[in-house]
This record gives sequence, C-alpha cells and structure tokens, in this order.
Amino acid sequence: MPKRLLTTGQAADLCSVTADAVLKWIKAGRLRAQRTVGGHYRIDPDDLERMGLLPLEGEYRYCWEHRSRGGPVDELCRTCLVYRSRAERCYEVAAVRGGPPGGHNCCPDACEKCDFYRRVTGRAAD
Repeated sequence: MPKRLLTTGQAADLCSVTADAVLKWIKAGRLRAQRTVGGHYRIDPDDLERMGLLPLEGEYRYCWEHRSRGGPVDELCRTCLVYRSRAERCYEVAAVRGGPPGGHNCCPDACEKCDFYRRVTGRAAD
C-alpha cells in the first residue's frame, strides 16, 4: 500500500504554521515534496519529522492540554483568549495582547518561566 502523502495545508496544520510557510520551505529546498499532475505539492510526513517539525509522541499541542495533562480542560483555561481562539502559540498571543504577566488570564508567571513555553521553543529549564 502506498504511503499517504500530505497536502501543504495538512503539513501546515501539523507543524502549526501557514501553508505559505510550507511552500516557502519547499521552494527554498529545505523540505522535499513531490508534485502532482495538477502541479500541487505532496509531502511525506517522514520529511517533516526529519526536520523536527512534528510534535513528539505524547506531547501536548496546546497550552490548555499541557496544563490539564490530558484530563478535562481547566475552567480558567476555558475563559482564556488563547483557548477560545484555539491559538497554538499562547506566548505569541501574550506578546501581542499584553496584560497580566503571562499575557493571558491562565498564566500567573511570565512566559519564560512556563515549562510549556520552554518545551515548545526548545529552551532549557531554569
């Protein structure tokens, strides 16, 4: 059975980027892709993994999943702008919005002190 290839949109969703970003990676030669007869690109998920763009097995994609550790979503998170907008990068929303130390109402500390932020951005714990 042939391997299932991803569209640029599907690859973008998995990597938490836009389809335009995926196209730029392809055109810059950073990401291999095949072209369909219609001229569209198809991406092997293994190539995304080789680039380190896919979440590791068992990792949470959203901050509210991380905070709830796979259990029910915390009530405080349900009222948060990040949760309601389904933003994947809570720290980017925080940077734009300002407000409390974490930038949104779920976080008591600055993003730099958050273990989810440090994991997603590849920064070491203090």
